[in-house]
Amino acid sequence: MGDPSPVGPLQRRLALEHEAVWLTSLSAGRFPALDDAARAALRRHERARDVLVARVAAAGATPVGPQAAYGVPPRSVDQARQRLADVAERMRHRAARGARQRGRPSRGRPVAAGLGAGGDELGRRPQRLPRTRPRLSSRVSGRRRGPR
Repeated sequence: MGDPSPVGPLQRRLALEHEAVWLTSLSAGRFPALDDAARAALRRHERARDVLVARVAAAGATPVGPQAAYGVPPRSVDQARQRLADVAERMRHRAARGARQRGRPSRGRPVAAGLGAGGDELGRRPQRLPRTRPRLSSRVSGRRRGPR
């Protein structure tokens, strides 16, 4: 199903970063209400994309390139926000899946360089992933909660 090479997850994340760069630059140019936040998100995505390109190239693979377009461009601010939230959700899902595959639990944080990190700037608050480890109760952890 997936690419068994260690570069495969980097390539998939790079493909999402390419889509995020396309969508945020389009949103910044078309919708004045999103201009400042989208430009800030665009700079983060461009940096993340450049880092991923360098990591894939350093691993000896050819980095995946961007597509000419990623569907029909959004026609309204609401559509742009929805599409940005969708890309952010896919990036969070990819990051959580990668963490599970590496044997590390997800900490429920949005992707640092992804739209999730700036999602609230674009009018959408990023959703946190559920905790993978339950919190210990005070009895198990040995902490006391006041006088007994």
